Amino acid sequence: MTHATRPLRPDDVPIGQPLPFALVDGAGRLLLSAGVVVPDAEAVRLIFLHGAVMAAAEAEDAPNAAPPVESAEGKPRLGATGLSIGTVLQVQEKSAPLRGPMPCRLIGYIEGEAIFITQPADSQRTLRPEVRDMLLLRGFSGREVVSMMCSVVATGQFPAPYVVLSMPAKVHKMPLRSAKRVQVRIGAMVRAQGDGRGEGQAASPAGRVAMLRDICLNGALVQSAGATFAAGEQLALEFSAYVDGQQEDFSIAGRVASTAPVQDGPPGFPSFGVEFSLSKEQTARLSRLIIERLDE
Repeated sequence: MTHATRPLRPDDVPIGQPLPFALVDGAGRLLLSAGVVVPDAEAVRLIFLHGAVMAAAEAEDAPNAAPPVESAEGKPRLGATGLSIGTVLQVQEKSAPLRGPMPCRLIGYIEGEAIFITQPADSQRTLRPEVRDMLLLRGFSGREVVSMMCSVVATGQFPAPYVVLSMPAKVHKMPLRSAKRVQVRIGAMVRAQGDGRGEGQAASPAGRVAMLRDICLNGALVQSAGATFAAGEQLALEFSAYVDGQQEDFSIAGRVASTAPVQDGPPGFPSFGVEFSLSKEQTARLSRLIIERLDE
C-alpha cells in the first residue's frame, strides 16, 4: 500500500492523457497506476462508482477451512504443509486485527520446536513484536493457503533482523481454487483479443477502463463502462496492485464466461464474468495477491 495524499473529484482526473499520479482508494490500495490513460468521462464515473478516490504520494521506490493438519502424534509438522524455505508469508498481529498484514519470509524451522522468519516489514512500516505476542501467519504452498497461529519466542538482529516463533498448535490448509472469491476494487484495462471463433486474431490496441469487483484463481467479476463483451470473447486484462508492499503488474488472458451480463450498479456499467487462463508463474503471483485480500 501507499500513502493517499488528498481526495479527488471526478474533474481532477485528466481525460485522454496519462495520469500524472496513481489513483488509490481510501485505504491506500491501488486503483490505477500513474501513466494509465482514462479515455472518457464514463470511465471516470466508473472509477468513482464504488467509493472514494485519492491521489497517491510518489513512491521513493516503488471460506471454509480444511481440517487441521496434524502428525500421527497429534502435533503439526511444518514440513507437511508444503511451505518451503524462502516462501513469502503474510503476518497479522492477533492483538491488532484491523491493521493490514505485513510480508516476511520463512528462513528456517526446527521441526517440533521453532520457526524462523525475517522481520515483517513493508515500504511503510516495520513490525517489532515482543516476546509472547501472538502472530497469525499465512502462506501459499503452491496448492493451498496455509494458516497458523504462533507466539513470539525471541527476536534477533544478526546477520539481519529476524523473529523466532513457537511451533503452532494447529495448522490449517485451504485449497485456494475452492476458496471463496475475494472482494476487491482494482482498476484495469481490458482489451478484446478476438471473438472466440478463430485463431490468429490480434489483440485490439484500444483499451477500455474496467473495475475488478471480485477475483480468484479461476477468474474475476469485471465491471466496465459501455456495452459488455460477448460470451466466449477472448480478453486481455491488465492491472496493478500492491503485493507484499510492492507494486505488481499483471497481464492476464481470459474469456468472457457469462452468457448474460450481471447488473452490479447503475445502468451503463454492466458486470460480467471472465475465466482466466493462467501460467504457473501467473498462478503463483496472483495467489499472493489473493492471500493478502482474504480478510478484506
